[in-house]
Amino acid sequence: MSLAADGRPAETYLDHNATTPPLPSVVEAVVRALRDDYGNPSSSHGAGERARRTIDAARESAAALLRARPTEIVFTSCATESTNTALWSAWIASGRKPGSKLAITAVEHEATIETARAIALQGAAVVVLPVDSEGRLDFARAEELLTPDVFACAAMYANNETGVVLPIERLGELCRARGVSLHVDAVQAVGKVELDVERLGCDYLSLSAHKFHGPKGVGVLYARRGARYRRLLAGGPQEGARRGGTENVPGIAGLGAAAAHMAEGIGARCTKLSALSARIERALLALPDTRLNGAPDGRL
Repeated sequence: MSLAADGRPAETYLDHNATTPPLPSVVEAVVRALRDDYGNPSSSHGAGERARRTIDAARESAAALLRARPTEIVFTSCATESTNTALWSAWIASGRKPGSKLAITAVEHEATIETARAIALQGAAVVVLPVDSEGRLDFARAEELLTPDVFACAAMYANNETGVVLPIERLGELCRARGVSLHVDAVQAVGKVELDVERLGCDYLSLSAHKFHGPKGVGVLYARRGARYRRLLAGGPQEGARRGGTENVPGIAGLGAAAAHMAEGIGARCTKLSALSARIERALLALPDTRLNGAPDGRL
């Protein structure tokens, strides 16, 4: 534990799955955007064009992090909004046939669970893909449950409580073969594993900046070119007419800075995090009446 300036023990922060402290480069990007990029990005004058260039640069960084095209990146307010947009897009574009099925895994975040419940009220049926006692996806059951009447499947890359990684690549192959749209909640995976949307085979993927040392109040929705899309927020032509409302330029600038940082040195970062994780687990499991929640391997 380090010492604060007054000599007292400094806080040791161990809640990064909930939120992360912003990087210095992120703070600088946000402050710079607040100070210099105050124009409306939709305006054609100099101040507006500066703001637009800041957004474009951030979009390039977010796309590079995911190995996606910049045109496939939509900036949102958070991963919850991204998830809602993806699943409602798939439902509306499917024709909203009563009884059509939405598949979600048994270990999804509330953003996915509550969206699925809301879509169910519109006539969809929700199918739950089970996991075993250690949080691993039962892939054999997933194969049985992903029938032709499933219009979309939602699966998190890694669980926010246990860190267990789901077999997204295999699930992506299965969904593609059966014509099922796949949404991936990759919120906990950013900066801890390499993300490649083509390899994952997903149609949609959601991120939240504050989970990878960016600011709160800004997120990303990756929407594959050609994927079904219906905007959640109607309004102006912002984000390629995919999300109405003047863009959060400072937040987007901070997200871009965080994404650029996370795209670098991922191998060394993963090695360091694995060592720290193993160290704290050994210490905790040595205490009486403690056990590991989740699979002992196959985790972040």
